[in-house]
Amino acid sequence: MKQGFGSQDLSELEIGYYASHTASPSRPGLEGDKTILVDYYDGTYLDAGGYPHYVTQLMANGYGVTTENILPYPTSGKPPRSIDNIISYKDNQYTVRNIDWVSMKNMASVKSHIMKYGAADAGFEIYFDSKGNQDYYWNKDTNSYYLSDSGYQIANRCGNIGGHAVAIIGWNDNYSKNNFGGKRGIKPAQNGAWLCKNSWGTGSEYCEDGFFWISYEDASLSNSSVSFYEMTPVTKSNNDIYQYDGSLSETYLKSKHNKLSESNIFCSRKTETLHSVGFLQHSDNLSYAIQVYINPKAGTPTSGKRVMNKEITGTSTSSGYHVIPLPKRIRLKKKTHFAVVITLKSKSNKRFRVPIDDNMTLPYDEKRDYIRYVSRSKPGQSFLKDGSKWKDLSKSGHINLRIKAYTY
Repeated sequence: MKQGFGSQDLSELEIGYYASHTASPSRPGLEGDKTILVDYYDGTYLDAGGYPHYVTQLMANGYGVTTENILPYPTSGKPPRSIDNIISYKDNQYTVRNIDWVSMKNMASVKSHIMKYGAADAGFEIYFDSKGNQDYYWNKDTNSYYLSDSGYQIANRCGNIGGHAVAIIGWNDNYSKNNFGGKRGIKPAQNGAWLCKNSWGTGSEYCEDGFFWISYEDASLSNSSVSFYEMTPVTKSNNDIYQYDGSLSETYLKSKHNKLSESNIFCSRKTETLHSVGFLQHSDNLSYAIQVYINPKAGTPTSGKRVMNKEITGTSTSSGYHVIPLPKRIRLKKKTHFAVVITLKSKSNKRFRVPIDDNMTLPYDEKRDYIRYVSRSKPGQSFLKDGSKWKDLSKSGHINLRIKAYTY
């Protein structure tokens, strides 16, 4: 609505499904990458929960999102065991243009993002007592929640805690600290709270018409990051993606220096036009310089013909996924090899994280409950230059960089 597309009812089930399933056949370039979910508490895949980085990488990979009338959320019973994978290829209505992950410690940035995008995808931890009640730190009279640092540490040790996702839609710097304190009676040191839209319905005793307040000082929320999604209607130009990173693993490499170059080398499937480049970012405040090389020599992405007189330069203040349009459209003949090279530098001169697609197992509370991400790579796909020489990361057979190219 903020971007002028009107009110939309998008499919939660599509994202929930692909967070724990692999499309078959895979989208081009993602062959061999898989997600394997072992039954979560003998429930369904929707009981396994999810995280903003799932949404980020699914949307970046081109899975989603369609509308509710095409793929509705189940109102009763178990969700479908499978969905028609053509939905992820043909029926998507909106896709991602930019995703920012913003630290809650940077309150000014969070507030400005809410004004621009309308809502933050946020997660926090809820304390449960031995009987499963939530009102130990939740004031039901004022519909306000605050979990102190000490309470958070105790809850973590005892296991009396559960994660929950909400949408932050506003704030009040003057919201009284005296409105907080459930049965425990613990209050924050200062005034101020975020206004949250919840998913428990309008009749919840912990919310007022579906909304509640959470303190600026809440232990779990204040130490987390929130996500903002800039969407755009799906067109031919943003649905054709060159990519290798098909799993949702949250894996990364730590840079050895404060500056490095990363590259994916692709081969055009047809005669087409390259118009944008996308990349995932795990560290804040990075400057970038983007260049494209045609027909690079094996093992050296920058050995090909440069197609832009000047690199595309800029600064990305927030982690997340960013799509950068090229100032010059690049015409590619069929079976042309082209290297997308991105040089990143920390604005604070510190080492930083480089997101990669790699094998990863994410355990849950029970030993038999887990989700496993399988990544498959081939030599000559992803390269890293963190020093003087290029290294073929994909030669490992299981590592790819999260760099994408968009064509039409």
